[in-house]
Amino acid sequence: MYKELLSDLQEYNDIVYNIKSGSFPITIDGVFGSQKAHMIYSLSNDVGRKIVYIASNEIEALHMYTDLAFFLGEDVLLYQSREILFYDIIARSNKTIHDRIIALDKIASGH
Repeated sequence: MYKELLSDLQEYNDIVYNIKSGSFPITIDGVFGSQKAHMIYSLSNDVGRKIVYIASNEIEALHMYTDLAFFLGEDVLLYQSREILFYDIIARSNKTIHDRIIALDKIASGH
């Protein structure tokens, strides 16, 4: 349903063609908010590749993670930033480190 909306646009089909033919770099402008997740989801399906999205900050990363999870479910990974702690290191949880290692393992193994 969502993919069909983009596949009718010539500009989108040009992007797909350029990715498949290896014409890089590609710049895409004018895509905002959850439209980015929609485009990433569609491009991933249409070119048959996984996509890595690099956010400029943690808040943007969490928003994109949530938006992509709508389209991709559990296939979305979040590589969290390091925890910055302003208190005793003993109180630190290893959950973030564990989640980062799991994300890297899944990326490396192609999941």
